[in-house]
Formats: sequence, C-alpha cells, structure tokens
Amino acid sequence: MILQDYIESFKQRYNRKYLSFKEEFLSSGLSEILTNSLFYTPDSGGKLLRSIFAFRSCEIFEVPYEISENLAIALELFQSFTLIHDDLPSLDNDDFRRGKASLHRAFDTPTAILTGDALSLLTFTLFTKPFISKEFSRKLKKSTKPNSSNLNHPIFSRWYSGIIDLIHFFSSDVAVKELIDGQILDTLNSKNNLDIESYIKIYEKKTGSLFGFSFAAGAILAKNQYAKEKLYSAGLAFGIAFQIMDDSQDINKENETNLLCILEKQNAQKLFNSYKKKALTTLHEFDPEILYSLADETLKIKK
Repeated sequence: MILQDYIESFKQRYNRKYLSFKEEFLSSGLSEILTNSLFYTPDSGGKLLRSIFAFRSCEIFEVPYEISENLAIALELFQSFTLIHDDLPSLDNDDFRRGKASLHRAFDTPTAILTGDALSLLTFTLFTKPFISKEFSRKLKKSTKPNSSNLNHPIFSRWYSGIIDLIHFFSSDVAVKELIDGQILDTLNSKNNLDIESYIKIYEKKTGSLFGFSFAAGAILAKNQYAKEKLYSAGLAFGIAFQIMDDSQDINKENETNLLCILEKQNAQKLFNSYKKKALTTLHEFDPEILYSLADETLKIKK
C-alpha cells in the first residue's frame, strides 16, 4: 500500500473513533470549563505520528483493532498533556502551539495544569476501554473455541495479559522514568552548561521514549520480548534524530539553547545520520512498507 494512502486511511479511521470518544465523554456531565478545555489541544490537528506508528505496530503483531484504535487515541491525548505542560510559564513559556494560543493563554494556567492532568489519566481509560466492552469480550470468546467461556484459554487471555504488560511498561518505564525525568533534566538546560552526552540523554528520555513505545506497542501486547526490545531501541534512536532535526530548525530562534549550540553543524549532521540509520535499519527489518517508509520520510530535513 502506498504510504500516503495508508496515512489517509488511518486518519479517517482515527477521526471517526476520536470524535465518537470525545462526544461520549463530553456528554458525561462535566463542568463548562473542562468541557471547553479538555479537547482544545487534541483538536488542534497534530501530525499523529506516534499514533500512526503505534497503530501500525499493532497491525504487524495482529492486535485486534478494538485495542489499536483506542491506543492510537490514547497516545495523542498523552502527547497533548505533555505539550500543555511544556508550554506553561514555569517550563518553556510558549504562548502558541500548532498555530493557535497555548491552552494556558486561551484559558488560564490552573485550567491548563488540570486539563493536562485529565488528559494523562484519560490515556489509561482508552488503554482499558475495549476490555470492559461486552461486545469485545464476546468476540474474543468466539476466537477461542465453540461455546468456550474459559478466561484462561491462551487465545482469550493473551490480550488481557498483554494490556497489563503495556500499562505497566508505559506508566513506569516510559512516562515516569524516561519522559518526565527527561523533562526534569531539560529544566536544568537554562541553569547549567550541558555537554553533548547530556543533551543526547535528554533527547532519548523526553522524545525517544514515546516513539520507542509507539514502535514497540504491538510487540508488547503480543508479548514478543525480542521485538519489543528491538523496536523500543529503534524508537529511542529515532527520537534523538528527530530532536536533532528539530534543533536545526530552531537554531536561529532567540534564547534557544540546544545541542547545535555546542556542536558544529557538520558534526551534528553526522550524529543525526548515525541515529537515523540505527532506527531505520531495525524498522526495515520489521516493516519496510509503512513503519520504515514513514520514519524515513519524517526524518528528511527540509532544505
């Protein structure tokens, strides 16, 4: 399938599921302020990169669409939470995000903090949503053997066990030990002179960890440890390359401090190429058609 066709097909599927979830959740009696703020950032039209990567990873490992569709939305809500908090005056102090006012500017700082908190928790609502669905349970039972209601049947219990592994890995290893810890280290950027290794570690934690999770999501759910480790590592490398590319576009911004402030452009390009190659080599091994092609296209630096 041509990459652009795949992306368009995914976005149509994503939008249907996202709008359905949004409508369902907003009908649950929220306050007016949270009703208006909750989906303000997710509605602003991001690239959905992490969601596409995760959805495709699930396809590779034959994860049911009921799980992968909700997972894709969950990642976009979690990404929105990180952006909302990054933009706050006490962190990056950005007034605009995706072409419109940042949430704390459109509303206020307390609302932005609490809305970000809410989105981070809705991530887990979406992770588990299929598993409280009677329809999904019936479908899994039918996939075991006729008239089976044995919850311990290997086929039936596989995805239940997989989602527990995924939630544990995401909440502990990815969200706290990597992403949030990376954000904390990044706050030192304005206080200390960081060396190259320190920048790389921040990029790996803050950016690479969520890409790693996205690439590895299907393998985690399918309990394929070899693929999980390989794809997560590829995501870390991809994230570092992605951030170096982003730095190259921000180098002329006022008061911007990043890796390119201490590394010559030629050496930064070599570092970028090294991490890009590492990521793409692994992605080509697992999925040359979509994961590899999309990652390669994403890391093409605009001249």
